[in-house]
Amino acid sequence: MSRASTVRRLAHALGVAVLTVASLAACGDEAATVKDAIDLADGRGSIDTDGDGVDDATIDADQGTDLTITTDEGEYAVTTELPDGFPTDVPLLDGTVLQASSLTSATERGWNVVLSSPLGFDETVTAVDTDLTGAGFTDNGRFAADGTATVTYTRDTLQVLVGITHDGTSSVVAYTVVVGQAP
Repeated sequence: MSRASTVRRLAHALGVAVLTVASLAACGDEAATVKDAIDLADGRGSIDTDGDGVDDATIDADQGTDLTITTDEGEYAVTTELPDGFPTDVPLLDGTVLQASSLTSATERGWNVVLSSPLGFDETVTAVDTDLTGAGFTDNGRFAADGTATVTYTRDTLQVLVGITHDGTSSVVAYTVVVGQAP
């Protein structure tokens, strides 16, 4: 099984598990809890997350690849492609997207993209830095030790945190992008 396939399966399983636990915690009626868990097994349904008897979250899971949870407060989506709305002016290193997610609410917007690159560790750190500073981002600090690095960048209202690690074969790069107030 490939690393990307494993990550997709884990993300899907985690999403269903979280939703099932939320369903169990929120529902006092055992029959309703069992029904909710059965409905969620096919990857689609709705649940009562606050115990008021009204379903307030909908779930749409594409068997192992995509998961979307929608509530009246916003939406959380997990996929294996670049998430909808990801800022096109945030350069990403060329590589295979292992997992990506987005969080949208009335006041917040953020994305996380995890990708794999065949580049070595030092090459990856240099390429990420060159791409982001070349796009006008400012390096606000970095930490590196034992084959891992974390670097923060900002530009206008965009904040980017990049985590990099190397497993001996390839680099894994995690970008977290948040739209917020200018620093």
